[in-house]
Amino acid sequence: MRRLAAWGTAAIFVGVMAFAIGCKGPDGKVLDKPHIVLIVLDTLRRDALSAYGYPAKVSPTFDEFAKKGLLFEDAISTAPWTLPSHASMFTGLLPSKNGCHDENFKLDSKQVTIAEQLSALGYQTVALYTNPWLNPYTGMDQGFRDYIWVVWPVGKDTTMKKGGEALLKRLVGWNVRRRDTSKPLFLFINLMETHPPFFPPEDYRRAVAGERGVKIKGEDSSLNRQMDHDFGVKKIPADEIKLQRLVYQGEVAYQDYILAKLLKTLERIAPKALIIITSDHGESFDEHGLVNHQFALYDELVRVPLAMQFDGCFANGTHVRTPVSLTDLNAMMLRVAKASSKCKKHIPMKELIPETRDPDRIRIAEYHRPLLIYRLSHRIDPKILSTMDRRLEAVMKGPLKLIADSRGAASLYDRSEDPGETRDLSPERPADIEFLRTKLGPWLPFSPFDPTTVKTDHISPEIQDQLKALGYVM
Repeated sequence: MRRLAAWGTAAIFVGVMAFAIGCKGPDGKVLDKPHIVLIVLDTLRRDALSAYGYPAKVSPTFDEFAKKGLLFEDAISTAPWTLPSHASMFTGLLPSKNGCHDENFKLDSKQVTIAEQLSALGYQTVALYTNPWLNPYTGMDQGFRDYIWVVWPVGKDTTMKKGGEALLKRLVGWNVRRRDTSKPLFLFINLMETHPPFFPPEDYRRAVAGERGVKIKGEDSSLNRQMDHDFGVKKIPADEIKLQRLVYQGEVAYQDYILAKLLKTLERIAPKALIIITSDHGESFDEHGLVNHQFALYDELVRVPLAMQFDGCFANGTHVRTPVSLTDLNAMMLRVAKASSKCKKHIPMKELIPETRDPDRIRIAEYHRPLLIYRLSHRIDPKILSTMDRRLEAVMKGPLKLIADSRGAASLYDRSEDPGETRDLSPERPADIEFLRTKLGPWLPFSPFDPTTVKTDHISPEIQDQLKALGYVM
């Protein structure tokens, strides 16, 4: 069995009465294992939610969910984009360990996913997702009995409708036709309303940005424009980026509306479930000269929201300040599924996740060379593309964060004093740099740039259409 990741805090107590009484299936039968639901809100920034301090009340559903369970203050993703982040959640391993990242976007079948582990324990496993990067070719379907891609319409007027409400309908239909009520359920959901391009329904655009928001077009935040900005081909004006951030908040509000409907549906389909809500990564709005979610490991990309409920088994409104990683979700879900029917009412988190006892935990985020984007970015000169040809690794211990690249550059930040990561402390703290460098992975160096090493002929026309709508095929 894979070694459990360090996670949690000794100060947080969890009531696990649900383990003793079991959970119920939709038909009312008591099951001996709890339902488990993992909801990933794709590209959702932590600071875009009211629960984490966003001044406008754009996320009442998420906020109320967190008030009835656990809200994690410092959760990080292992990568700044969809595929490697999900692979880490599913395997509990860093991208460099599970092999699924920008340079190899298929999970090796030898890797064991949480869906496979839970299936072996008797769970019915199902996934419904809207992001085309999670298609079966990537190996993300390992262990799922049903793996349902909700394809959203592509066209001039419908490009930006990214499938959230359609997914809800598919979930209800699946429950009627495919649900085995004799088994506990493991359900994975991916929603991507907050993924660019940003074009929520008109009333949401008007609510957050007024008439300027109504006039904005989805293509204004397309990946084409974002890549031009990041590579210096043509910068997006600062006032327009501010407007796009507001429209993004409209997507946050719209997705929160969909989340409310999803949680209501789950009351029927998976009563008394452990429900985990998180994001795979964030989004940049020119904080460090970049937009979109590539080429960097700053907190706007890798610090993510995380909240959990478990049928009243968590103390309402508990804020977990202990640093955690999305790799920890695998171990926790498996431990919950294996929990004995005989348990104490209050178990410290350090017992639920034993390695939380480590006070000097190191957390890692990685960014491998974006070779696939290079291969798909037909419009941009390869010489310009090569300026971003580097690997990145972030090493975090407490408030300190080292970001190092494969070219030898490194910067150090104290996130407690400088949450925006604007002041590089490396000249002042060489000892910290030296120590954190010892935690860097051996994969960081690489050979010269060669975009022809990336194969894309396996990508089906249907998937290419979806990727084109998102701007990845240029």
